[in-house]
This record gives sequence, structure tokens and C-alpha cells, in this order.
Amino acid sequence: PFRRCVHEKTSYALRFAAESIQNDPDVVGVACAQNGYALRYASTQLHDNAEIGRVAVAENGIALHYLSDRLKANKELVLVAVKQNGWALQFASEGLRDDPAVVLEAVKQSGEALEYASDKLRSDKATVRAAVQQTGGALQFASTSLRKDRDLCLRACASAGGALQHCGKQLRDDKDLVLEACAQRGPAVEFASERLRADRAVAMVAAAQNGMALQFLTAALKADHGVVLVAVCSNGWALQFADDALKANKEVVEAAVAKAPGAIRFASDEMRQALSS
Repeated sequence: PFRRCVHEKTSYALRFAAESIQNDPDVVGVACAQNGYALRYASTQLHDNAEIGRVAVAENGIALHYLSDRLKANKELVLVAVKQNGWALQFASEGLRDDPAVVLEAVKQSGEALEYASDKLRSDKATVRAAVQQTGGALQFASTSLRKDRDLCLRACASAGGALQHCGKQLRDDKDLVLEACAQRGPAVEFASERLRADRAVAMVAAAQNGMALQFLTAALKADHGVVLVAVCSNGWALQFADDALKANKEVVEAAVAKAPGAIRFASDEMRQALSS
């Protein structure tokens, strides 16, 4: 009856089973095939069983956490785990976190698994390239030297504009790179150099992608009719960040309210009265 419960209901039934059941390879194998996390409730002896471990990590790579140290150093098994879930890399042995093939498979599945790679591989351009192509945010885990690499930073920002914050200082003053980041995520302009946060072309791209980027622009640009109009047409709530003079501008306020009626609260008193009459 218990075997049928494990198979038909839930692998978590293993948690409440007798020790003899938790040490039964057949029962545990069925449970782990249904949910790899069930390995947590198997006996310590079965945590060192390669066949059961392979079944568990194939279903849920994070199950690697519950395997013995011996199996966490088994390259074949760890590859199965990280291909299923890149984050499983954190539970692999130190040696395998320094293995190029293992780490590459992990970051291809989940770029930010780069966090758990060895220092050597976080300094390896091919590994980091694969990670940032999967998700730009992985750039934060690259070595300092690679966060100054223009090619890698461009790839990262094209994938996730927010990756701009992890680029080297000099690259945050690179107009083409900043434009790439802002086209992907407007508010990324927050991380651009002071010079580029005052650049109208950058401001227009950022505001068009997400009007809320207006909050990170200079006072002069918040008073620029064209920039603010683009911003509120993208997101009406951006009106709150506009210069007071533009909060009294009929064209700007009407555009903001058309996009977000509640933005009327940020208009000047005179404009609120005029539009409500």
C-alpha cells in the first residue's frame, strides 16, 4: 500500500515512512523519479547510491544537495544535475566547480550559476560569455577584469539592461554601450556616467523604453519638453519626475493622464482644475 501511495500520490510520503521504507531502493527510486527532492527523506545509505542519485538529479538538479560527497564529485552525475538546473552547481565538489565542461553546462542552463564557479572560471572569457548570453545579470559574478571587457558587457547589456551597473566605470561612460542597455531597460540609465545621464539622445532612448527612467536624468532633461513627453507617453506615472513647469503643460499632462489617469495627481493645481472642469 505504501509503495502505491508513493507512486500515485506524492513523493513526500517518503518523509513519513518507516526507516525500512526510507532505505528501500525500489521505493526511493520511484519517489525520486516523481520528485527528485524526495531524496532528502531517503536513508543516508541511499544518499550514496549512484543509480538513485542519477534518477533524482535528472528530475530535479537541486537534489544534488542531498547526495554524498563522493557523488557530488562524480562528474557524470553532476553534469546531469546542472543540465537540469544550473543552480545545482553550488552543491558540486570544489573540483567540479573548477571543471570547464561542468561549469559551462551550468551557466548555459542558468547564467547566474556563474556565482558558484571557481575564481579561475569566473575569469574565463568563454565561460562568462556563455553565462551573460543566458542572462545578462551573470556579469556581476565575472572577475573584475572581465567586467571591463567591452564585448562581454555589450552582450550582457543586450540581454539585461540592468547589467550596466556591473560594467567597469569606463564602460559606463561608453555611449554605444549605454544606449544598448537603455534600449533594453530604460531605468538602467541610473548606472550610466554623469556625462551620459545628461545626454539627450540617451535620455530619449531610456524614456521611450520606460518613462520611469526620467527620475534618473538631470534636472535639465526633466525640464526638456520633448524628453518628458516621450517619458509620459511611455508611462504616465513619469509625470511625477518632470520639472514643475511641465507639470503645468497641457500637452504633457494630457499625454500622461491618457496613459495613466491617476497621474493627474502630479499635475499642477491649475492643470488639475482645468482638466476636471
